Amino acid sequence: ALKELSLAHNNIRVPLNGNIFANLQQLSTLKLNNNKITKLPSKIFSRNQNLKQLTLERNGLTALDRNTFAGLQKLEKLDLSQNRLASLSKRTFADLIYLKYLHLSKNLLGGILTSAHFIGLSNLQFLDISGNRFCLTRSFSNVTFENLVSLDTLWMYNFNCSQLPPYSYPDNALSKLSNLSTLYIDGLFEHLGPGFQEMTKLKHLQFVPTLSEGKLTVLNNQTFAALSQLKIEALSLRASGVLFIESKGAFSSLPYLRELNLACNHKLGRHGSTVRVLQAIGNMIKPSLETLVLDDLSREDSFMKELSYQTFCEPVEGKLENLQKLSFRNGGLDIFHETILVCMRNLKHINIGYNPFTVTWYPAFLFYEHPILFWNYISLKTVDFSYYQTSATSDFIDQYCSIDAYNVVRIPDKVDIDTYFAETPKYNRTPGSDYLINQGPSLIR
Repeated sequence: ALKELSLAHNNIRVPLNGNIFANLQQLSTLKLNNNKITKLPSKIFSRNQNLKQLTLERNGLTALDRNTFAGLQKLEKLDLSQNRLASLSKRTFADLIYLKYLHLSKNLLGGILTSAHFIGLSNLQFLDISGNRFCLTRSFSNVTFENLVSLDTLWMYNFNCSQLPPYSYPDNALSKLSNLSTLYIDGLFEHLGPGFQEMTKLKHLQFVPTLSEGKLTVLNNQTFAALSQLKIEALSLRASGVLFIESKGAFSSLPYLRELNLACNHKLGRHGSTVRVLQAIGNMIKPSLETLVLDDLSREDSFMKELSYQTFCEPVEGKLENLQKLSFRNGGLDIFHETILVCMRNLKHINIGYNPFTVTWYPAFLFYEHPILFWNYISLKTVDFSYYQTSATSDFIDQYCSIDAYNVVRIPDKVDIDTYFAETPKYNRTPGSDYLINQGPSLIR
């Protein structure tokens, strides 16, 4: 019996017969994505009671019948993203009692979401409603998510809605998400409300870039105060429009923070304020950070033309001793000095690509001539200095920092030190000719 069927990318545009799948009772996976289906008959899947995955993304669906998904009690994944759905009927998903993943992103959904829209979804773990016409300030009530008792991950960002003052997050709605661990939300407002305090299992928080008014622009010691009782492990403010860190205590409410991403806040590094970023990290209660991403801060900040112990380690006051990954791409670096490794002895991966320096340092040569220096790099596994031409700047911003490119992942070439040490050929250099033995070698000049 047929268990998997894909009709994707077939330009299907004719109305589907209500019994078209009736004889495929053992079907577990059905893919209808990337067609031009505009309507689904009522109970079209009612005989497919073993269906676990249904993909309908990238069609032209404008509405769903209340009984469209009747009988699909074993369905675990439903993808309705990138259609033209303007509204949802109440109880549309009522039969989907074992559904775990629901994708509704990039439709035309707006208005007010109520608990009736999510009846039956007590086992739902992942919900994506991003890229719709909802408003954080108006579309969610205190009962919107009350039926989603198992929800672990919620994506609610890139809403095409003009936010009106007073600016505030939907605290009453968020407070019902007591089991949520991951939240992606528009980075609109400068202070988080009490609703965040009720999400007691929240660990991963990402404020997503937005074009709306009321952006999160200034960080101070009150910005994340509502998170002080939570165990937030990962915070991303990438491209969220942060202009200034007003207080050294900006991150002091996040003692469990392991990952911090401040990339693509292009104005954050201006006028020497990169040092404020580092001072705020240095003011954290304990050295818990393992990943720090500072890609594409302002290229105008002369303070970070040289990445060294003095410019980088001193402001953080020893709070990076557990850091394992550092990324400083597209930062306008002229010099990268190995002295920063003194405060990051557990560093395993460093990414300094897209910077306008000239690469003249190679790990194998360094270790061969001065093997004692190897101990400074004992934890280092990969060095990435790809795309170091200045002409790559616009490509970096277009593919990594722009709002349209959000969620696009680009993994540039890496230099594996273990492999380099074994395979790099000998170089025609006089030992000691291009570095000072007293100060150690300059990795990149």
